[in-house]
Amino acid sequence: MERPANPTARNYAKSCGVTDAVLTEATSKIPGFKLDAKQINGIDRKTCAMVKLYAAGKMPVNFLEVMACPGGCQNGPCSLA
Repeated sequence: MERPANPTARNYAKSCGVTDAVLTEATSKIPGFKLDAKQINGIDRKTCAMVKLYAAGKMPVNFLEVMACPGGCQNGPCSLA
């Protein structure tokens, strides 16, 4: 069965775009769903430490969105300035 893409998928390249898509999709299909999310924009020592905390279960969130480029992929190395 063919399913159309979720309209929020257009924002995946933006910072918080994946979080917004998960929130939109999950809250419409899972009663009582609560998203406790954090976003990482850019990779540095601090954000690497955040990923390690999340992996160890020591961050009080259930979703971590990681964008290596500040602002997301739309601001990455191939973007026009």
